[in-house]
This record gives sequence, C-alpha cells and structure tokens, in this order.
Amino acid sequence: MRHGAILTILIVLALLGGALYGQTGTPESLAWMRWTGELILVRPLLLLLVPIVATRMMSGVVALRDASRVGVVGGAAILYFVVTMLIAVVLGTSVMMLWAPAATGAGLSHAALDSHAASALTAAPDLADRFIAAHAEGTDELGGAWLAIVNQIVPNNLGAEILEGRMLGVVMVALALGLALAAGGRSAEPMTRVIQSFHDALRRIAGVVAWLAVPGLFFMTAATSAGTGSVFVPPTEEPVLGSALRGYVVTVSTGLAIYALLVLPILLLLFTRSNPWKFLWQMRLPLLVALGTSSSSATLPLTMHAAMAGKACSQRSAAVVIPLGAAISMSGTALFKAAAAIFLFQVYGIELQFIEILVVVLTATLASIGTAGIPSAGLVTLGIVLGAVNTSLAGRGAATIPLSAVGVIVGVDRLLDSLRTAVNVWGDLVGARILSRLAPDEAPAAGS
Repeated sequence: MRHGAILTILIVLALLGGALYGQTGTPESLAWMRWTGELILVRPLLLLLVPIVATRMMSGVVALRDASRVGVVGGAAILYFVVTMLIAVVLGTSVMMLWAPAATGAGLSHAALDSHAASALTAAPDLADRFIAAHAEGTDELGGAWLAIVNQIVPNNLGAEILEGRMLGVVMVALALGLALAAGGRSAEPMTRVIQSFHDALRRIAGVVAWLAVPGLFFMTAATSAGTGSVFVPPTEEPVLGSALRGYVVTVSTGLAIYALLVLPILLLLFTRSNPWKFLWQMRLPLLVALGTSSSSATLPLTMHAAMAGKACSQRSAAVVIPLGAAISMSGTALFKAAAAIFLFQVYGIELQFIEILVVVLTATLASIGTAGIPSAGLVTLGIVLGAVNTSLAGRGAATIPLSAVGVIVGVDRLLDSLRTAVNVWGDLVGARILSRLAPDEAPAAGS
C-alpha cells in the first residue's frame, strides 16, 4: 500500500476516533487535548507558513518572467474568487430562505434571545474578546472592513498580521520581491536558485509534518467534538430554539455540500475537462487537515505541497493562486455568513425585504475578503453583515437586532467552522487547477 493511502486511512481513523472520544468528556475536561493537538500539528504548520508561502510565491513570480503575465494570472484569480464567492453567497442565502428553519421566529422574546446570546459569548471568552475588539476598532462595520483590507495590503507590522492569521501582507511583500527578482534578470539568478532550494527543503519538511496530522487531528477533534451540539438555552425554551438551531446546522451544511460537491466540480469540469473527483481525491490530505484544524492558514503549507505534488496543478499557478486565495478568498465562509445572517433575523422574527436580502449578498461577499484563516473568524466578521442590514432596516423604521446576536449560533458553530474551512481550501485548489491553463509549467517552444 502506498504511503499516501496509508496516511489517508490513519487521518480518517484519527478524525473518527477523536470525534467519538470527545463525546466522553466536556470542553473543560478535554481542553488539554486541544493544546496538545495545536502543539503537535498546528504550530509546526504555522512555523512553515510564511517561509513556504513567500519562497514559493517569489520563485513562481520569477518563473512567469514578466509583470504582465503575473497581472494576467493574478487578475484571473481575483475574478475567479469574486465570482465563486458571489455564487456561494447567493446559494447560502437561497437555501436558508427556502428551508427557513426559524421563519416564524423561535417563539422567544428578544430579551430571552439576547440573554442566550450573551451567555453563549461569555462561555467563549476568546471569541467574545475578538468580537469586542472588532467592534471597538470599527472593523465590524463595512467602512472599517474596507480600511482593514487596505491596511493588510500595506501593513506597518508584518509580524502582527501573521500572528492574527492574515496573509495578505505576506502575499503582497512576496509578490513585490518576486517581481524585483524577475526584473533583475541574470544578476538575480543566484538568489532565485537559493530561494528555490530553500523552498524545496521546506516542502520536504512539510511532507514529514503531514504525518503529525494523525496524532494532532485526533487530539484536536476530540477537544472540538466535546459538547458538540449542546447549546446552552434555558430548559423551558430549549425545544423551540434547539429545533431551530438544528435546522440551521442542517441547512448551512447542505449549502456547503452543494457548493463543494456540485458547483465547484462543475466549474472544474467545464474549464479543465478533467475528472473533478480524481482531483478531489488527490487533494484529500489538506482537505482533511482543514476539516480537523478549522484553520486554512495552518493548512496552507500542506495545501501548496499537495497542489504541486504529482503535477495536480502547475507550479506557476499554485504559487500565485493558492496564497492569494488564502489571503482574500473565503467562499465557504461567505456562504456561511449569508445563511447565518438570514437565520438570525428569522429567529428574531424580523422579515427582510428584497433590499435587505441584496445587502446580505453584497456585504457577506465583501466582508469575506481578507478574513483571517483562523478558527471562528467568520463569526467575528458576521457583525459586518448584521450591521449593514440593521442600517437598512432602521432606514424604514423596522426593528433591528444587536450585533451580539451572533452568540445565538456560537454553540453549534464547531462543526460548521470545520466544514466551511475545508470548503475554503477546496475552492482555492479548484482555482489553482483551473488557472493552470493560463500559467502552465512548460512554456511552448518558440515557433511551435
């Protein structure tokens, strides 16, 4: 049996075993397992993240040889990401409106829902702190979100951006250095060879770290699955709200499945005429790790390693498209934000008109650009969508909901966070595969 197949079997067993073992404990009793999993798997991957992305992107840009080709590939990648995020948002909005698990409200007063949301956020202090910080900085508003994206493009502290899980600054610096090396011509060739050799060494390390996914994912999945599905609601209100939340989980999961297993494979088939299921199987390692870690940033070294192994994608395309996608494209997160926003207004019994639905579609797409590739980042920036819809509702004198209403869905977000992270990674890989036709590794011979 080949090493890849053995590793896949072991990872699947680790995920299943961790999920089952997690049901025997509570989040508090198994907190040490999350720390252990992060130490074994996530931290080594994050250590590799910046050097492997920077070296691959620099050498990939140099391989494209001139700025115009980089612009074509980068422009096509951005177009692909924006279009696919719009498709995902429209799909998420549609499934939630059609299924409508809380269309008539959850039968609770706004005060009871606010109390439940506050209790849930209190039980997740890390998330609450990030939510409060985003509100204080104004980044949970659309204008502030745009400013945050601009600040990521030209950061004043690259280290801080990396610590926050935002990769756009790293991508922009690597892009600039790659263009500078390409402009240097023959004089820059020694440095280019050093960078390529360094990247090759990092890829070999990534291949070894991949085996750490087995114990790491077992520990992380056990900690994550502990208490999954248990939502803190007062006993007298649990049946109504609990039913609505279960419907919400099923609806969002269905939307993510349709997008990942139908929409993206159709795009792959249309543009490459290749077998999408074979490509999905080739990319199984980063997808499984994304599912277990809920972090597209931590998965990125393995995503690039898998994309370039066996020529699944051209190295030139993967070098530009995958880091760019990890920095700006979160199609699974965009789908989740649209569906979650619709659900929260449903559960509060507030009917949205066409203009508010349009606001959801636009803001969920825009708010997903540059979202940090770390667990629960989508919940924090969901406040942007809620705030924009509230503005529209207030303009016509309708009732609004507090931004802290995101606490209503915190308790059931563990599974959805894992699923949308895997969808984010899958979307980036499909983009790299499609755009390999624009940037093949072997340029046509002169005169052919």
